[in-house]
Amino acid sequence: MVDNGWIYDTPVHSDVEAKLRHFLLDLQNDILGIQVCAYKDGEVIIDTAAGVLGEYDPRPVQPDTLFPVFSATKGITSGMLHWLVDNGKLKLDENVANIWPEFGSNGKDLIKVHHVLNHTSGLHNATSDFLKENLLLLSDWDGCLNHVAMSAPETEPGKFQLYHSLSFGWLCGGIIECFCVVVTCKHQTTQSYSREAIRIIWGTIQLSRLLQVKGAMADDGWIYDTHIRSDVEAKLRHFLVGLQNNILGIQICAYKDGEVIIDTAAGLLGEYDPRPVQPDTLFPVFSATKGITSGMLHWLVDNGKMKLDENIANIWPEFGSNGKDLMKVYHVLNHTSGLHIAGADLLNENQQLLSQWDGCLNRIATSVPETEPGQL
Repeated sequence: MVDNGWIYDTPVHSDVEAKLRHFLLDLQNDILGIQVCAYKDGEVIIDTAAGVLGEYDPRPVQPDTLFPVFSATKGITSGMLHWLVDNGKLKLDENVANIWPEFGSNGKDLIKVHHVLNHTSGLHNATSDFLKENLLLLSDWDGCLNHVAMSAPETEPGKFQLYHSLSFGWLCGGIIECFCVVVTCKHQTTQSYSREAIRIIWGTIQLSRLLQVKGAMADDGWIYDTHIRSDVEAKLRHFLVGLQNNILGIQICAYKDGEVIIDTAAGLLGEYDPRPVQPDTLFPVFSATKGITSGMLHWLVDNGKMKLDENIANIWPEFGSNGKDLMKVYHVLNHTSGLHIAGADLLNENQQLLSQWDGCLNRIATSVPETEPGQL
């Protein structure tokens, strides 16, 4: 990244893009992350990305980063329903429960397809409370469908037109998905529906699902789709597929004679983060940092920049509070500072705070040692 790490470092395509980047720099305190792409006469003249992925996700926004598109799905999903109607596969006045049986609960048995399309189903808030609890549930397609199917309408179908801002995509998607499942089953015997319709509609649903996570994945979506470099990597991937119920996410990289022979990634970033682990995904390395950071301190000592018996508060003034004023550098290096669980309560509340360097430093600086320095 360039420009103090906020604009992602990609080539500037035009003078107007250079001006845009200058303008975006002035907005970096007001925008979390952004992408801007523009074409003129079939040529890309702007392809700029800036900022970070999220408040607790410090990775940079890149030109190919995928974002939820929200209401842009309304045109796609409603268009797919109209395609079914235009081709005589579905009727606008058909009860949704006839297509999607689970939907017929809690007073929704008389909601029709046209009620969904014209925002009069009464389910305008069907997903609001669900998603307020955890926005990451947006990426749980089946979970959201189940929640919509079990929801209760707030108004009588057809009585009020109220914008279904979030629920619309799952309402249309649920109808389309259930329709395709039923048709696919019938198709084996009756051949009553065209393969083209099933392929187009079902393929679009699967594409939508794929776009909920970044990148293409193989092996039932668990092994990230990168080329295989060696026979041993092929065997490793086969082995990992058998472990997918025991591992959340994993990366394995190996070199031989200076050449990469394994570079495999599999699984997901987290229990509530369905994005795939990729070969360049960054993970906390925990104790691996001990060798690096202690080595850096020893380098400073060896080069006469610091003393092992120097008080830490002389170097880091904020650290000298709460009984830590006599703690020395060697107490930290030999694990006798008494701060063995400093920050643990903070991270128990939210492990994503691990990525907030300054926040963790502040917590350490204001922490209280549990034992006297050098004692245990």
